[in-house]
Amino acid sequence: MNEKALDEITESLLNRKKIKRKQLGDEVDIRVLQSRIIPLLLSPGARDTRFFAGKLLGSAFGKKAADKKGLKEAANIYAKLVADLKFAKPEIIKVSEDETIIRFYESAVASGFENIGMKLDAFEEGFQTGFFSSATGKNYFSVETKCLANGDPYCEFVIRKTTIGEKFAEAFKI
Repeated sequence: MNEKALDEITESLLNRKKIKRKQLGDEVDIRVLQSRIIPLLLSPGARDTRFFAGKLLGSAFGKKAADKKGLKEAANIYAKLVADLKFAKPEIIKVSEDETIIRFYESAVASGFENIGMKLDAFEEGFQTGFFSSATGKNYFSVETKCLANGDPYCEFVIRKTTIGEKFAEAFKI
């Protein structure tokens, strides 16, 4: 990964840098975003790629935004970032060293899909995994347990502390 590009993306989002488009500004209709993303979400084998891309970006954000500030403060910084970027309306349900639960209402990715029978937020799982691990210096792993696109009333992520080498199935008996 090009470190300069990753650093620029991170700084741009954290500092709410305006994109220089003279006539169109820096906002895009959510349907345009979804039309570009959904085919990638549905592609066979793409789930792992989305997860690891999210983890890479989340790690960079966690280091810059919440470096070693503790889990509760990291959760608040993360929720503020999600809300400020209008990616979703986040709600922190629980924060503890062993398990953190965050819900997304009006997710930019999953909103508008009533029940396609799958969860769509592998990128966000990866982002949270990287963000919380990098922000706290401990190993965390995120799993989306509910999704708007799966007929649930919100997207819900469970972030659990894990150890290197531990199988996710053992860490996530949900």
